[in-house]
Amino acid sequence: MKRTNKEYLLLVLSIFAGVAISLFAILRLSNQEWLVGLFDVIVGVGMASIAYHVYTTQKVAFPSIVLAMLSCAAAVATVYVKGVENIYWTYPAVVAAYYLLSPKRAIYLTVIMLALLAPQMYQYLSLFSFLSSITTILMTCLFGYFFSTSVLEQHQMLSELAVTDALTGAGNRRALDHKLVEIVSAQSRNPSTVSLLLLDLDNFKRVNDDFGHLVGDQILIRISEIIEGRIRVTDTLYRFGGEEFVIVPLELDLDMAFQLAEQLRILVENYDLVTERKVTISVGVAQYKQGETSESWLNRADEALYRAKNGGRNLVCAAKDEV
Repeated sequence: MKRTNKEYLLLVLSIFAGVAISLFAILRLSNQEWLVGLFDVIVGVGMASIAYHVYTTQKVAFPSIVLAMLSCAAAVATVYVKGVENIYWTYPAVVAAYYLLSPKRAIYLTVIMLALLAPQMYQYLSLFSFLSSITTILMTCLFGYFFSTSVLEQHQMLSELAVTDALTGAGNRRALDHKLVEIVSAQSRNPSTVSLLLLDLDNFKRVNDDFGHLVGDQILIRISEIIEGRIRVTDTLYRFGGEEFVIVPLELDLDMAFQLAEQLRILVENYDLVTERKVTISVGVAQYKQGETSESWLNRADEALYRAKNGGRNLVCAAKDEV
């Protein structure tokens, strides 16, 4: 069973904390420290429950919240029951909160924890020790916040790069594959009319040979901009290959999708993308047939595109079994 890093983190933290706290519980109960021992038992059982839940379900969102809250609650309870000399337990609790939660939720949780700790710290610590403890906890929160925010931004950036074509800004092949599988799955539950277009730039190798790859790249960028400007916001453009693009999901029947493809073909043909050379596209259109796979759907569009190429290029063809 493949697990994410977040799952492993939750499993390691909860198991380690559960074992460590259970040992404390045994020690304190043997010393007849009933209240603290009972609290340790409750926390230990909670940690074990989190580990079991993550292990069996592979879900991490709710367990992350519970583990962070449990860690902060345990830190506060330890200070109140065992004394302010145990204030050091707040630091791993703060780190856990900012690692497990979103920055906004972590702020709320650590502010509540600090508000609960402040009266006890103020009562039993000297003014210097009180201010030092508050300052260091706040500094830990600050570092945790900026670290968490930085990691979140990098994760979002990497997630976007993983599904975006670096040159054109369109979706890449990975994003297309995921989208097609998603559409096919949705069609099995709620059938509807949906089509896709497979576009290819005609004689693009000659453009690269005659004008260079830099000009070729600029043409690809401009073509993607032209298409993006014409399709609806609910439709998505993907770069399928070197000079091939796919538009999906078009919630249109075959005739309407064919008309859109023809409009795009004319639109591209009328643009002056390179000096003294007409840049045109050929398009294959295929409407989804119930029960087929994403691969067969895309293959039918590819066969239609192949016929458009063989028919002289700068053409639109529909999948043969749908004509």
